[in-house]
Amino acid sequence: MVETLITASPEFFKGKKKAEIKEYFQTALDFIRAHQNPDTILSAVVHMDEKSPHMHLSFVPLTEDGRLSAKDIVGNKKKLIWWQDEFWKHMVKKYPELERGESASQTGRDHIPPRVFKEMTRLNKQRERLDGLLTGMTLLNMKARTEEICKLLDSYIPGVEKMQT
Repeated sequence: MVETLITASPEFFKGKKKAEIKEYFQTALDFIRAHQNPDTILSAVVHMDEKSPHMHLSFVPLTEDGRLSAKDIVGNKKKLIWWQDEFWKHMVKKYPELERGESASQTGRDHIPPRVFKEMTRLNKQRERLDGLLTGMTLLNMKARTEEICKLLDSYIPGVEKMQT
């Protein structure tokens, strides 16, 4: 099974009604149906529970001659880029405000695994909290703030050390 994630930036969806969001994902599904046998699509479920609406779409990678082959359907890195480019071309016809993301081969950036990204986000929030505690420190609240800072640092420092490895 191949699972894809279809979404756009939170800014793209801002102010859109449910019907407009549904139409966006229907347009995306139409693209998949045009490039993959519709009978092989197992599910297409839209989630509205995070910052950006997104669709999880799963299909069985069957070739035209009935073989199970993700390699033939999805391919290698070059073919994946083709899929992304063609998807964008399809979507931008109806949604010209969509921007194509930059390819990692052009930017030189590495993919960040979700667990690492989430940990970085958590640590950044803790750092912001520490900044706020330190900035707002006065003689009157110094003792309470110092205790809160020490407690926060007890989880922050090991998290930063773990990120370094």
